Amino acid sequence: GRLPLSLAGAAPWRDPPQVAFPSYTPAEAEALLFRALGSAVLSNSPAEDAVILPSKEDLRSLCSSGLLKFAAPFVGFNLHELLWIGKEVLSEPTALGASMATLQRRIEELVQQRLGLCDMSGLLQDKSSTIVDTGIATVRATLEGLTKVEKRLLVSTYLAAHIDKDDDMQLFMPEGRRRQRRKGSVVKHGRSKDDTAPFLRPPQLVPLTRVLAIFHRLGQQSQLLGAPVLEQVMGLREVGLLRFVGDRVVSADRDQKVICRAELPLVKACAAELNIDLAEYLCS
Repeated sequence: GRLPLSLAGAAPWRDPPQVAFPSYTPAEAEALLFRALGSAVLSNSPAEDAVILPSKEDLRSLCSSGLLKFAAPFVGFNLHELLWIGKEVLSEPTALGASMATLQRRIEELVQQRLGLCDMSGLLQDKSSTIVDTGIATVRATLEGLTKVEKRLLVSTYLAAHIDKDDDMQLFMPEGRRRQRRKGSVVKHGRSKDDTAPFLRPPQLVPLTRVLAIFHRLGQQSQLLGAPVLEQVMGLREVGLLRFVGDRVVSADRDQKVICRAELPLVKACAAELNIDLAEYLCS
């Protein structure tokens, strides 16, 4: 990245030959980081005897086990970026003396900040401030973006995709549920030869009208269906939680078929917020 001298009025033959600078090797990057961060520590430290400077072992661990392992895979062997992250770590007195897991988390936070990524650490903590699984964080993030109607639609689509349609009467209609309570279990139809639990079966294509009928029964309210509900259906389609066959749009003159793309953990979380006992339908 330089401008040729000819742009400044010099003769073209006076331009020096171009030289290709190879990338730093990990060993070279580590040595340069160690020397640069060591100089930065000495130049920025106050002239007080009580100040404890990081040892050479701490600096070497920061460069090799910290920056090259947790930062370089994302920012490359860009010494400017690595030095900035290293100086930020050194600015915290407790960073180097902590465990490697703590150092890793701090470096990853700085990498996200340097790359302009939002901080999602709050999604990875529960009320006790302990780190939770990233899958749970994904479910929480998805739930935050769903309305109550969309959650009920998602549960309805999942149930329709995993339950045989011949069981709808016993599972969703009042007379069927009263008969179920008397007998203690649902008499399965259609898939009587399949002993696989419904939630372990692959999702099936189902008519949108059946999904909306289950949605109506789960809501236990009248006047739930209408244009706003169809708009919520299209919203779930846009975020990829359900898909129309052939990726066609909803049409009033034909019975569209949809397939549920949501996983069970997300559906369980939606059902829990809606006070729907999912096991009552999937494990009967």
